[in-house]
Amino acid sequence: MRIKGFSAAAAALALITVAFTPSAAVAESCPRGFICFYLDYNQKGEMSFKIDRDWDGRVYARSYFNNAYQQTGFDHVDLTVQTYEDKICAHYGDPEGKGNIAAPPVSILAVTKVKWRGEC
Repeated sequence: MRIKGFSAAAAALALITVAFTPSAAVAESCPRGFICFYLDYNQKGEMSFKIDRDWDGRVYARSYFNNAYQQTGFDHVDLTVQTYEDKICAHYGDPEGKGNIAAPPVSILAVTKVKWRGEC
C-alpha cells in the first residue's frame, strides 16, 4: 500500500515537472498563431508584446518566439530591428521559431516592424 502511494506521488511529480519545462512555459505564454517578444534572452522574463498580423511601431525586446500555424505564405515573419541593416526572418515553431534579437551583453533593442510572409 505504501509503495502504491509513493508511485502515485512520484508519477504526479514527474507530470508536473514535464508540464513546467521551459519550452512548455514559452509555448503556453505565446498563443498559437502569434509572434511574441520577451524582455530577456531565450524567451525568458516578461512578454513585452504579441501580434498576429503585420505591424509598425516600437516594442522593446531581447528575444522572440514565432508560434505561427503552418500556413503557406503566412508562417514566417520579417522583423525590422533598430540599428540592423538586414531584417531578421523568424521561422515558425519550436525550436526553429525561437531566437534572440541580440546577443548578450547588448542592451535591449526596439523592433519597429513585423511583416508576415512565406519561406525565408
